[in-house]
Amino acid sequence: MENPAIVYLYLYLAIADKEFSEKEASIILSKLKKNPAFAGMDTGCFVDDIYQNFLRLPFDNVMVYLENYMMEVKLTETERTSVINDLEEIMEADGVIRKEEMMAFQRIKKYLAINNNYQYRASA
Repeated sequence: MENPAIVYLYLYLAIADKEFSEKEASIILSKLKKNPAFAGMDTGCFVDDIYQNFLRLPFDNVMVYLENYMMEVKLTETERTSVINDLEEIMEADGVIRKEEMMAFQRIKKYLAINNNYQYRASA
């Protein structure tokens, strides 16, 4: 899971409802700190740079940007499941799962090639 596209996925979901909460940011940073691919990196600065880039793009264009990254991502089934679980935690961070977040989650899940029978905890 060394591709930085995972960070873009986390942020895409976190800002799907047009709000990027402290709780969401905290969860994203904690996920990155556990990932050896980001060891030694200033993850806070990295996430902020990506977030600032997102603010410059219309939200719909962000998914096009992500689609290009997702074509390069090679994840094992275990890594895919881990990313889905991380995304669920991000969605649930503020205690409310909005329709926009669920739609973003479904779009991401499609690109992770998780079959449609995947049972996720979160629901709108």
